Amino acid sequence: MCDSEIVPAYVVSTFVMNGFSILQQRADPIYSKPLHVSGLTWRLKVYPVLHIILSSRVLVVKVVMVIVAVVVVAVVVVVVVVVVVAVVVVAVVVVVLVVVVVVVVVVVVVVVVAVVVVAVVVVVLVVVVVVVVVVVVVVVVVILVVVVVVVVVVVVVVVVVVVVVVVGRCHSSSSSSPK
Repeated sequence: MCDSEIVPAYVVSTFVMNGFSILQQRADPIYSKPLHVSGLTWRLKVYPVLHIILSSRVLVVKVVMVIVAVVVVAVVVVVVVVVVVAVVVVAVVVVVLVVVVVVVVVVVVVVVVAVVVVAVVVVVLVVVVVVVVVVVVVVVVVILVVVVVVVVVVVVVVVVVVVVVVVGRCHSSSSSSPK
């Protein structure tokens, strides 16, 4: 026996086909019992039909590796890949939803701030206009009061002057008349 990294140790097993003549009539392949070597499972696949090659009768035998373990590993790999892809898709969808929610919140905040700023500006403008109108009205009223006072003073002065003049004439005419 040779045992190295390149040529593994030989494993021997016997496969006996009982009733070979009957098996030949069916022509179905026959499988041996599994042979387990280094974690792999092997079986012989025998076609019981004899072939004549160069005047010799030959029995066709194929060695078949049973790939149940490989299929299980492949299925596990596929399931893991599908789960990973599903997790990635869910993560991407969650990230996209979070980004959309953040964008919507930012837009709403910006709109609310803009509305509040516009409302404050409008209120300030209204207050300024009201103050200006009140100041103008007060100034106009003060001017009117001053004008009325001046007119009243002028009228009073004129009346006093007229009274003084009239009384002075009356007084001078009464002193010049004979007693």
